This record gives sequence, C-alpha cells and structure tokens, in this order.
Amino acid sequence: MEPFAVASFVDWSLFVLDRYWLAACGAGVLAVFAAHHFNSPDYVLSKRAGGDSESIRSNPRQAALARTKIEAPPIFTTQRERYRRSQVKYIAALEVIFIFYVVFPEIFSSIGDVTQVEIVVPEALNDRVIYGLFGLMGLYATFPGLNRLDRRIREKLHRKAIIPEVVTLMAERISESDYKPPREIEEAVIEHLSGVVPSVDFEKTGDSLKQEWFRLSCVRTQLKQMLSRDELSALNRFLSPDAEDIDREYSIRQQQLVELIAKENQIEPPAGKPIRVGKEEEDLEELGTLEAEFLLNIRKNLRFKISVLYYRICILHSMIFVALEKTTSRIERRFHEIGYDVEVIPIPRIDWESIIKTLLTISIVIFVPSVVYVFTKSQLDIVTPGGFEGTVPETMDQTLLWSLNILILHVLCIFVAMWTKRLLARRRARLEQGQPAHRRSIIVENALVLVLCYGVTYLLGVLLFYSDHGLRVFRLGIPWAAVPAITGCFVGFYIDRIMAGADIGWWRKYSQGLLTCLFAAIASFLFTPPQPLVDDIPAAIWLYVVYISGMQLLVGLGVGWIFPNSYRKQMADAEKLLEEEAAASPASLVTQS
Repeated sequence: MEPFAVASFVDWSLFVLDRYWLAACGAGVLAVFAAHHFNSPDYVLSKRAGGDSESIRSNPRQAALARTKIEAPPIFTTQRERYRRSQVKYIAALEVIFIFYVVFPEIFSSIGDVTQVEIVVPEALNDRVIYGLFGLMGLYATFPGLNRLDRRIREKLHRKAIIPEVVTLMAERISESDYKPPREIEEAVIEHLSGVVPSVDFEKTGDSLKQEWFRLSCVRTQLKQMLSRDELSALNRFLSPDAEDIDREYSIRQQQLVELIAKENQIEPPAGKPIRVGKEEEDLEELGTLEAEFLLNIRKNLRFKISVLYYRICILHSMIFVALEKTTSRIERRFHEIGYDVEVIPIPRIDWESIIKTLLTISIVIFVPSVVYVFTKSQLDIVTPGGFEGTVPETMDQTLLWSLNILILHVLCIFVAMWTKRLLARRRARLEQGQPAHRRSIIVENALVLVLCYGVTYLLGVLLFYSDHGLRVFRLGIPWAAVPAITGCFVGFYIDRIMAGADIGWWRKYSQGLLTCLFAAIASFLFTPPQPLVDDIPAAIWLYVVYISGMQLLVGLGVGWIFPNSYRKQMADAEKLLEEEAAASPASLVTQS
C-alpha cells in the first residue's frame, strides 16, 4: 500500500510511523552522537610563543609561566550561542547524509557507479538504517582517511566558532583593562596582607610593585571563592590543576616580596635622603650602588612574574564566564560586575513581543481604512472604468487581501531590520573590541538595512502579486517596494537610539508617517496606467490614491509610536532580568562568600 493511496490523514500518519519508526529512532541516535562527537577534541588554551626572544621576555602573555595546563572541551572555550550554531551545522550535515541514504538509496548507488567505489545499499529500509548508523557513527568517525576528513570538518566548524581563541582573546582584553575589585574583596585582601607585611599599607601605597601585588591578590581571592561554589563543579576538573599551580606560584612570589621589602628597609641611603615610600624604584636608581642595582633587578623580575600570574588568572576568569554565559554582552557584563573596567556592548534583541504588538497595530490601521474605502466606493457608486481592472481593489475580499499583503511586507521588513541590526552589532563588537560605534558606521548600517528590506520586499511582492499582474509586476514592484523598506530603515534608527539610551523624538515618528505616505502616493500613480492630463484621471483612481496614501500614513505613525515604546520596555525588562540573574550568579556571589 502506497502513502498517497491511504484514505485519511490519520491512516497515512500511522502508515508513515509504522514504516519509518526505526529511521526516526536512528536519526535521534545519530543526533545525540553527533552532538557529543562535535564536543571533541579538548583544546589547550595557552598560545604558542611567537616573535623574538626579547619580545617573549618582555611580554607576560608569552612567558613560559603564562602557559596554562587547561585542556578543555570546545563547549567551554567559546560563547554558548556561537558553539550551538556550529554544532547544529555539524549535526544537520550528518542527518542529511543519513536521511538521503535511508530514503533515497538510488543516489548512493549512482555515486558508487560513477566513482567506481562499492557502496553497500541494502534493499530493506530497516537494513539501510542500521548500515547508515554504522557508517556514520563507526566507519566515518574511526576509519583511517574518513576520520581525518571528519576531524578537518570539525576543526573548520570550531574555527568558525572561534574555538578556543575566545577565552584567550577575552583574557587579553580584561588583563589590559583597569581593575577595581568589590569592597568586600578589598577588605579581605587587606586583612590578609596586613598579617604578611604589617609595615605596608597596600591600599594606599604609591609603589607600583605593591599596587600590582594588591591587584593580583584581589583577583586570586575572587577566583578561589568562585571555584568553591557548586555552580562551577563541571569546570573544576579543568580549572583545579591551574588554580593549584597559581596558588603555589603566589606563595613563592609572596615570600620573594616579603624578602625584597625587608632588604629595601635595610639599605642605608645617603644622609638626609631616605628612600621614599612609593618612590622606591626611583630612589634605588639614584643610589647607583651594586646593592641598589641588585634589588632593582629583583623588583623588575618580580613585577614581570606578577604580571604573568595576573594574566593566568584572567584566563581562568575568562573561561568561567565564557562557559557560563551564552553571549558576548553577558560575558562582558559579568567581567564588569567583578571589577574589570570592560565596556559592555549592548546587542539588540529580536523581540517577538514588539513585533506582535506592531503587527496588531498595523492590522487595525490597515483594516479600518480598507472598510471605509470599500464603503465609500459603494455609497458614491464609483465605478472603475475599463482598462483599470486589477489596478485598484474592487470588492471587500480583494481589498482585505491586498491589505494582508501590505501587512506581511511591513512586518517582514521590521524583522529583517531587527535581524540585520543584531548581526551587525555582534560583528562590530567583535571587530572594534569595545569601542563605541562611529556615527558614520551607524548610517552605513541603516543604509544596508534599507537596501536589504527593499530587496526582500521587492522579491516577495513579485511573488504575492504576480498572479494578478503577470510580468508587469516586475516593473510595478520597483516603487512599491520602497514603502515597507522605509519602515525597516526607521526601525533600524529606532533600535540605534534605544540602544544608545537616547530619546526618539516625536518628529522622527511623524517623519516616518509622512515619508511612507509620500512614497505610497507616488507608487499609486505609477501603478496605474498613465493619463495625459490630471483631469482625465478617473475618480476611482483618486479614491484609491487617497486610500492607500492615508493607510500608509497610519501605518508609518503606528510603527513609529508603538514599536519604539514596546522595544524600549522589552530591553529595560531584559536588563532588569540580567541584574536579577547576576544577583544569583557565581560572579556576584563571590563578594558574599
């Protein structure tokens, strides 16, 4: 019995289930395997030293002590959102191969014939399911040659997700930023250091070495408190060896610092010129003695090793937040919460609630003028003359159908604008590394939004109206596509103003309404057959132009007033939710431990 011969949909569904249930189970098993297999191999986070020996000696990031022992799976070394996108591509590729092998075996038989390679394709469907799973989960992943191909594909997708460079890039960024720890951390570190070196006020000292040691002590204390929490149990087995090594190095450097301070206190400076607190390095250089030069070299060496330890802790902080958070903006926010002065770049959201509210608003402002248009035409007995059929809507059904098409185009442009702004903001955040967007780049972005919206509207408009106007619609769609595209461009401007925390301004909202009204009127005249004189234009066309222009005016005003208010509210709610999540996250709770 063939599927198309089954009497009812229920019977057909049961037939498909009965025939393909094993294939569906096989696809599920393959998806689980592919998801697990994509999360391999483990990556070492340390960068290889590059450059000459002098640059390696002067750069803490390239020192041997800066190399971590962390070997982490890919899922912990990039943003979760970016990892999922690459993972889905890998799973989809294996699933497509599996489905084609099971459902369309003739393709693989033909490939075998062309390539002169014997490809086993069983006759029975269930046998093809077993063979397909064995081939993809067994031979493809382990057989020499095929496993190299699989490894190259995964490595390429990993590079696409910036695995594992995201962790080190973030670590470099925060290591270069200013650091101001929470007050609770400062107090805990001051209490600890006062017991180690009672004679030094680390909080107020002007000595750069002691300031760097105080900063290192703060980030180390934060790291220890974060790793002690249950939320990071999955990461502990990767981070613990490095954390223990950092503790050992910290103890060694602390002992060296104590000895250095004791030796500096024993130096006998020239009469009347004691070594000043906070100016130790300058005074040691001025002394010029062998002992002073020796202590100065120890100082420089110790400062370098402190910088190396600080960078290693930044790597661990970076990995913790990259593993916990989904997006770059949320990672940056976590860094900011624990004291790193990292610029938080807000990324626009694709907010469906704002889209739905705007859709309902457009539906109302389109429906009311449409009813008034049909009612006026009926009451005034306005007849569309010959030659204009299909140019203007006649019946209520036709008018509502045209209105529905207009609704679809406007809402689609709103979505395209939100998607494009989000994509460009993420790209800008990655390239500009926290720098605010230049005004010129914002204008270029919104010009791109306008072009994309116009292209999408034109193509979809051709599909929607082709049945009514044939090939003529390719010419007629040129002016009409600009009207919804203007909506998309204004939505892009609104998003920019909202993300910058600036006011929209009533004049922008009215400008959108007037601009869409103007372009709708121009497109309406271009849409109708040309007339030599204005007096020759039929009343039906005048009524249509007034109707369509007024409707687009209301659409522009509706989008201008509803969308910014709704989107601003949703972004504020999202910000509030992030703050609530931060209050319960390991990043914030370190100050409460």
